[in-house]
Amino acid sequence: MRLNRFKYSFFAPAILAGFSGCTPTKGTEDTGDAKEYLPVIECTDTETVVGDIDWRADTPSPCDGLQGIVIDGTIDIEEEATDLDGLYCVCGITGDFWMMGAYQVETLQGLLNLEFVQGRFSIAIDGTYPTWPPPLENESLTDISALSRLRSVGGTFHIGGSSSYSRGTGEYEYSSKGNPLLTQVNGFSSLETIGGGFQYWGNVSVLEGSSFPALQSIGTHASFRLASFEDGPYFESLESIGGELSIIESNQYEMGHFPVLTDVGGLIIQGTPEAFTTLGDLSQLERINGDLTVTSNRHLVAGYESNNLGLQDLDDLSGLEQIAGNVTITDNELLCETRAYDLVEAVSEAQIGGTITIENNRADCD
Repeated sequence: MRLNRFKYSFFAPAILAGFSGCTPTKGTEDTGDAKEYLPVIECTDTETVVGDIDWRADTPSPCDGLQGIVIDGTIDIEEEATDLDGLYCVCGITGDFWMMGAYQVETLQGLLNLEFVQGRFSIAIDGTYPTWPPPLENESLTDISALSRLRSVGGTFHIGGSSSYSRGTGEYEYSSKGNPLLTQVNGFSSLETIGGGFQYWGNVSVLEGSSFPALQSIGTHASFRLASFEDGPYFESLESIGGELSIIESNQYEMGHFPVLTDVGGLIIQGTPEAFTTLGDLSQLERINGDLTVTSNRHLVAGYESNNLGLQDLDDLSGLEQIAGNVTITDNELLCETRAYDLVEAVSEAQIGGTITIENNRADCD
């Protein structure tokens, strides 16, 4: 149903700051706007508000003072939205959160009290959006650090653009970067669990300092496609990924930081360029409960040789004890075939559940 209590813009900052127990938090610049301060809400005793919210600039706010609420439905940030300040009291969402094509929204400050989303959380151009084509990019979004209270996402967590596999070229392509001005994903200090997948596709050319320090488990896949990282991302507490961990066509300098990751449902490294020289912090990985695929990793940029940089060995997987599925290591320009066989020998064929295919890798190795 359409929510229609009042518009949050009716609140003056002094009124918000005057509520008992309210800790005012700076929300926007001091422009005299009625949305200057947003309160921190205690989410221990919430009301349930039934119905989806299609959030636009003129959508009535569901918030009433300091009462925290749970939206029993989905929140969809529409193209006409200018900010999210009127959602300041939302502590939880039982459905999905979508933000696509909200080209005027610069920050997510209005979500400072959000603690859980039971469905999908998507700040992206998302191919699973209920209508096609999905809206345009979030072209003004620069800061998502307000989501520091978000503890759990029940479905898939998606930040970025959309991608598709081209059967013609055999490569992954993307139709949009999703958030072209977003340079840091650093606001998720409390996020502990993702029940679905983790998707980071596209976005900007260099992403620094991205961190998920409290994240312990990802229910299905973790996918990085057409993504670029100068340093990171950091997953300091991540112990398991239920599905496949995939790095596809990503300009990362390294795999990422997974210092305590022991179990994944699969591992695929495909189409990485010359900057990708190491698998990063995967030395603690013990089990791949599916397939291991390392294919088509190259060392060319715009047709020029790049000083023999690129993926040359699989030493970062030296801790592997079991691969439940197939092993496919093919078409890697700098990876020595002898190194690939060394990995198989280290794991032992008895601990590999499927077929072993090693071919078209570098042969002229010492």
